[in-house]
Amino acid sequence: TFTPAANVPVPPSFTLGPGDKLKIEYFGNEEDVQVEFISRSGAYNLPLIGPVILSGLTFSQAQKLIKEKVENKLLGTEVFVSISETRSVTVYVLGEAYMPGAYTVSSLSTITNLLHVSGGVNEVGSVRNIQLRRKGQKDIKFDLYNLLLKGDTSSDIRLLDGDVLFIPIIKKTARAEGSFRRPYLFEMNSEDTVRDLIFYSGGFRSETSDNARMELSTINSNLKKRDVMTFLSSSKEQLNRKIKDGDSLKVFEYSSLEPARAEVT
Repeated sequence: TFTPAANVPVPPSFTLGPGDKLKIEYFGNEEDVQVEFISRSGAYNLPLIGPVILSGLTFSQAQKLIKEKVENKLLGTEVFVSISETRSVTVYVLGEAYMPGAYTVSSLSTITNLLHVSGGVNEVGSVRNIQLRRKGQKDIKFDLYNLLLKGDTSSDIRLLDGDVLFIPIIKKTARAEGSFRRPYLFEMNSEDTVRDLIFYSGGFRSETSDNARMELSTINSNLKKRDVMTFLSSSKEQLNRKIKDGDSLKVFEYSSLEPARAEVT
């Protein structure tokens, strides 16, 4: 369901903030256990030591800071720090989503979690140019094809309070037809080529020739008609040709540009 589990371990890179609940355990000369929230001011009141600012620090940085404080103030005492409860954040989904609006989600949620909650991208929305807008930072681009077709989760970043997920209208599409494993209409980026469209469509089916005949139909905006070119799938020049909006690529089974030769015995 793409829903974040509540009992997953909190990663060291998790950024702490007001509303996160920490559990502090002392062992050694001093023994104590405390479970408290980080206050709205970003401070956490350490037992026998006093308040320390943790908001804005990663979990690993907070662990290191608390350990140093305890070692300096309480000799012979060790400390164990854990997160018992994470805060919620309010984020916004705008543009071409099925259910745009404001959502309150777990602070462990990522872009894909928010897309799931908001119903995903609608029929005219882009899945390749989704933008995460964060105050004071450059927009972060999220390409869903990288996740679905390549298994790349590097851009599926964790959400922060106030983030805006904007889904623009789709601008460029191309269709793969014929003997592909996944013939369909695909969204294309500005730099995508014929080779990329073949990859998105899953490559050729097993019955297709290694040197298959392909047909690229592209819109000629000047003549208001379609130009059709035929080439072999082994042509590097044509495979590197950039795809235009509205292009259609077709591959034929058991075919090439050379006429078949019949052998008579």
